[in-house]
Amino acid sequence: MSVSQHDAGGLFTHPKEFLTANLLCMRGSLPTVAGVHNFSFSNVTAELGYTCSRKSKYFWKSDHSINVWDIRHVARGGSAAFHLPYEPGQMKRAILPNEAMLMFTSEMTGCTFGMATYRDGTIEICHANYQTKNGHLDTARLSRETAWCAKRLEDHRYRETVRGRAVPNLARQARMGATVIGVRSPRGWTVYAQQWENLDGTNFKYLDLIEL
Repeated sequence: MSVSQHDAGGLFTHPKEFLTANLLCMRGSLPTVAGVHNFSFSNVTAELGYTCSRKSKYFWKSDHSINVWDIRHVARGGSAAFHLPYEPGQMKRAILPNEAMLMFTSEMTGCTFGMATYRDGTIEICHANYQTKNGHLDTARLSRETAWCAKRLEDHRYRETVRGRAVPNLARQARMGATVIGVRSPRGWTVYAQQWENLDGTNFKYLDLIEL
């Protein structure tokens, strides 16, 4: 089923199809407290000329262009979504509420996102970032502190590989990241991660859609 790239409403009605055909970016000042907040959606491909290319799943087809959407926190209006903030050297945890249809967290550029589903159906999520004293990513502590999560999106999954293939180029790894989006349906929450490469701040490559 195709979803119009000019209508962000497809994120609510056909989320997987929409997230395959559109790249979401979290920009601007984001809430520092976990909770339900208002967010606006702007098509910055149409408005500002942002570009994003995506490879076809068929090797004989050429790359094609998709739209880039800017998601910003707004005081009024927009769409309600649960936001889990990021804080350096910390792990933020929260229970996903039922009063929101969407969940966002700050863009992933080295952090670990995790989630656990408990027996009563409650889902807890986390966004963790720890660094060593010399400023490197503390992967051992990240792994240890998020061990309670049944599902994790660690940096090696979205910065060192693309669709199972290793990315040995360190400069390219530094440009790679992920946007994590949760969508609630009558069946519960589904969490996706859009893996991307940020070429220069306004031009991107869409690499993969990962379902956690």
